[in-house]
Amino acid sequence: MQTATKSSAADLWQELIRNLSYDLYEEEEVQSIIEDINSLHVIFRQKALALCVSLSYSAGGLVPNVLRRIKTATKSLSQKETERWIIHAFDLFESQGIDSFFRFLSRIDEEALNRFKMQQGLHLQTVNSLLETYLHGISGKELKITAGDESYTDTDTIFLPPVLNRFHEPEKNFLLYKLMAVFHWARIEKNTLIPDESILRFFLNDRYSKDSDIAEIFLSFPERIFANDLYAILDSFRIKTFLKKELSGLMREADGIQQKLFSERPVPETLPEKAAFVEGLYQYFLAGHIKGTIPELLKKLIPQIDELREADGPHQALRILSDVYKKTSQLGESYSGTT
Repeated sequence: MQTATKSSAADLWQELIRNLSYDLYEEEEVQSIIEDINSLHVIFRQKALALCVSLSYSAGGLVPNVLRRIKTATKSLSQKETERWIIHAFDLFESQGIDSFFRFLSRIDEEALNRFKMQQGLHLQTVNSLLETYLHGISGKELKITAGDESYTDTDTIFLPPVLNRFHEPEKNFLLYKLMAVFHWARIEKNTLIPDESILRFFLNDRYSKDSDIAEIFLSFPERIFANDLYAILDSFRIKTFLKKELSGLMREADGIQQKLFSERPVPETLPEKAAFVEGLYQYFLAGHIKGTIPELLKKLIPQIDELREADGPHQALRILSDVYKKTSQLGESYSGTT
């Protein structure tokens, strides 16, 4: 997918006009688009122009629609907030493609736009380049960091919350960003999401093919969100051991962060059974103990879980996941995630 480079405004205008002409826009239609862009506030006008240029390479017919969406967003957001909204849209377009981009643009109700209002806390866009430089320094990989609705990685990009305000001190929020980023890097480094062929063959059996990936393993679980959350926590025991060896200073600094996260967690007994099990497992990962009474099933599994700290790959976590999933199938209520 071709996107706009860091060109001058004059170059961007030329690219846009040329691409729209290729898309069979009439001269009056091109002029109307130019006027629409020029009517935008100077703070975010060039970013909107660059976004339209990038879109014009693959879907020029949608440019007027995007401009209408930008104008709608400006009715609820300030100039700086609209700039952040456009930057996020651009990041989605470049990193995830046009489908994710338009899903995002379709959500311009007040609730969806609220997350771009200038909240108190540390904004990812102010530390994004620092985090990318840090990850490049420890890994040699050119990993991209961008804002997302959830914190996760697709192994090329790491998605983090657009704002962190868990702490009053900006430096602690930055430490939390750094901790989240290195955990995702470690999952890439230690093959959490890309297990090797022998692991895939073992778990998929006759369903294995050369195109198989970890997603196919999770297809065998009726409650995939439940299985995904269990696996993410189970494999994190191994990942934490790796990070303590590789980044011992950072992990010592992070002890206080993890205690803070633990202090904010609910008592598992107040949750539905499956959510209580996942919550208890997460609390055990964070602090080595659990608030309230430990779920009986989790208590029986702790020796197996502790062995994961020294596992040399994701194989053990996937094995335990299969065992845990079967044993927790007896628990009541379907699982819809924890907060």
